[in-house]
Amino acid sequence: MSAHRGRGTSTRLISWLIGACLLSACGGSGATPDVSGRSGAPADNESFTKANSVSAVQEALDGLSDVTDVSLAGKGLGPELGGALASFAKVGSIVSLDLSENELGPDGLEALVAADFAELKQLDLGGNDIGDDGVAALARLKAPNLETLNLSGNDVSEVGAQSLAQSPTLARLSVLDLTMNPIGAEGASALAASGAMSQMKQLYLLGCDIGEEGAQALAASTGLKQLEQLALAGNAIGDAGVKAIAGAKQLSTLRQLDLSANDIGDSGASALASSTSLKSLESLEVLVNPEISDAARKKLQKRFGAKLKL
Repeated sequence: MSAHRGRGTSTRLISWLIGACLLSACGGSGATPDVSGRSGAPADNESFTKANSVSAVQEALDGLSDVTDVSLAGKGLGPELGGALASFAKVGSIVSLDLSENELGPDGLEALVAADFAELKQLDLGGNDIGDDGVAALARLKAPNLETLNLSGNDVSEVGAQSLAQSPTLARLSVLDLTMNPIGAEGASALAASGAMSQMKQLYLLGCDIGEEGAQALAASTGLKQLEQLALAGNAIGDAGVKAIAGAKQLSTLRQLDLSANDIGDSGASALASSTSLKSLESLEVLVNPEISDAARKKLQKRFGAKLKL
């Protein structure tokens, strides 16, 4: 899944993508992981290749006998697309739906949630400028089997995060991507305090401005006991935030942790190296933290070996 953008996050995202290229050049992973769960281009989506209008999408949908995986990414079809999908007779058969970069906005989301997505498991809404109002509308989404939700690059603030934290939709999820949304410490704290995160296994909050306070809130959460992957790159969490995560016993299930570009120094690195909580880690990324000294880097390498990306 690429890092999606809304108009309000475009400047920050450009900077982020430049950083992603630097990470790649250094042998690091991409800035935003693929949480779609898909492999390859589904055959269903060949019908949408030339569908560059809402009416063309409707015609393509009506011509398919079996629709499980629908990708309409990057078409910029606007809010009307939400209503078109909601009125599609076989919408209940869709398992994976990618609507990223379609300029849906909150009105498109309002229309979309009228549909009955009986089988939907994966929903990608990245880069649609849905904002806080769109996130609020997701509380009415009828998708009882939803597992994966991408809301990256949607101009969602702490208000939207607080709304999501109280949404019944959140309780169904095992994968949530809020990358490049300025939810801040308040938004991260709301998610951390939510009682609806018990099923969460993968949480992506790259470039969300959560700071050390947000990281501390996540570390103190009692609702993330099944979390296996946590991506917090580009959040300026500093040594205080890293120390909180390194000492969080409730995060002992973590297998992958990304703390790249977070203003980490020696004390934060040492806390990671001596952590007794992060015993299940298979991958630790602390790329682009130039304040870590050579001595502290050696401690990390000694502790994590090939698991470390530094």
